[in-house]
Amino acid sequence: DNPKGLFLERWRHTAGCRRWFNMARDTAAEAAAKPAKPARNQRSGS
Repeated sequence: DNPKGLFLERWRHTAGCRRWFNMARDTAAEAAAKPAKPARNQRSGS
């Protein structure tokens, strides 16, 4: 079983800009909050 509640996660936009961003996800409500915009200089080198 997965724990229920709000989780802060790190996601990667693999189908677009390929940047990492922070996402708040509520597993109890199966809903995601609005993600924060990635910083302009926050690109992955790999």
